[in-house]
Formats: sequence, C-alpha cells, structure tokens
Amino acid sequence: MASLGAGRGAWLAPAVQSSLSSPGHVAAQFLLLGLLLALSTVIVFSSVAILGGAISGYLARSPSSYAALQYISAGVMLLLAAWIAARTLRS
Repeated sequence: MASLGAGRGAWLAPAVQSSLSSPGHVAAQFLLLGLLLALSTVIVFSSVAILGGAISGYLARSPSSYAALQYISAGVMLLLAAWIAARTLRS
C-alpha cells in the first residue's frame, strides 16, 4: 500500500485524474465534482420531500391507514426490543 505522501496525486480525491499536468484542470475537476454532488443532493432531497408530501396527504385522508400505522410501528418496536434482547443475552 502506498504512503499517503507518496506520489503527486496522493492527496487528490480518487475521482480526480492528476495525469492532466495543469493545476487548473485539477481545480476544474474538483469544481465539477462539487457541482454534481450539490445537484444530485437537490434532486434526491426534493424527490424525498415530494414523495413524503404525497404519502402524508394520503395518510391524512384515510382513517384506516392511521390504525395500520399504529400496528406497524408497534410491530417494529417489538422487533427492535427482541433484537436488542437477543444481542444483550448473547454477549
């Protein structure tokens, strides 16, 4: 395994190609990667917010879904309690 200080591109992100000799190319690659990260974050978070809004609207209009959610949450809590108990008893 190479040392962190060895080589020219040792401190660069793995997605950045340091084979381009000009430092401006590396800065442009970092800028592009940062913009792509920001864009993908906005897309994912917006999708989650829109989907959550649609689901909450449906759940607010349906009284039977409220009861179902109570049973589902109780089941999840019981499963988590059983999992924690099993892990505690095992150790």
